[in-house]
Amino acid sequence: MPGNLLTADTGFPDLKGEGSVKEKLDAVAGYLYTLLEQLRYTLNNLGEENFNGAELDHLGKVLTGPLRLRVENAEGELFTLTADTGKLTSQVRDLNGRVSGVEQDVNGLNVQTEGGVTYITGEHVKTGSIVSQNGLSEIDLNTGMARLSGSYQMHNPETGEAVGGICYDTNGAGTPTETKNRMFLYTDNGYGMKLRSSGNLSLEGEELVYVEGGRSVVLTAGKVRWRFGADGIYCNDVKVISPPAG
Repeated sequence: MPGNLLTADTGFPDLKGEGSVKEKLDAVAGYLYTLLEQLRYTLNNLGEENFNGAELDHLGKVLTGPLRLRVENAEGELFTLTADTGKLTSQVRDLNGRVSGVEQDVNGLNVQTEGGVTYITGEHVKTGSIVSQNGLSEIDLNTGMARLSGSYQMHNPETGEAVGGICYDTNGAGTPTETKNRMFLYTDNGYGMKLRSSGNLSLEGEELVYVEGGRSVVLTAGKVRWRFGADGIYCNDVKVISPPAG
C-alpha cells in the first residue's frame, strides 16, 4: 500500500525511448493505475497533519453542512453530537437505558433526562425563569422569588407517598369568616406540620385569625401552658374557665 505520492513523480513512464506504441500505452496505463491507487489511499487517510494552518482555517469557514459525531465503547455506552443549521444536540445513553440530552437553538436550551436526575448547579445561577411543561409552575431566578400558578406537591423520596403541598382554590364561602379565594399549606398520610423560627414568629390577618383544633388548642409561653378544650380552659392542667351552661 503506498504511503505518499513520491512514486507518482519517480515512476512517470519514459515515452522518449525505444519501444512500440503499444508498449508505451501499456506503460502509461500502468502509471495511471498506480496514480489512481495512490490517490485513493491519500484521500482515505487524510488527517490534520496533511493541512497547513491556513488551509485548516479555510476549511473551518467553508464547511457548512450538518455534522454528526458518534462514539460508542465496547460495552455499548453511546455518545452522539449533532450540529445542524440553527441547532446543536448532544445525547448520552448508558447500558441501563438511561438517557440524558441537551438541545440548543435560538429559542433556548432544552435539557432532558430519562431514568436519571437533572441538576442545575453553580455558584451564580441567577438569570431567567424555569417553567414546567404544563405551564403551572414558574421560578424566577432573577429575583429569588418563586411563583406557583397551580399546585405543588411533595413526596417522600424513599417511599413515594405524598407528604403534603401547597395549593389554592376559589371555593370559599365568601363570608366575613371565610374568604372566597384561599391558599392552603397542607400535609397528607398522617404527616404532622411544624412551623419553626430561630427568631420571632407571627401570625397576622387583616381581618380574622382563625385557629381550630379537633380536640384542643394549646398555647405555651415559658413554663405557662394554656389549653383550650371543649370542656373549658386550663392553665397548667388546672381548669380556670368552664364553658357556658347550655
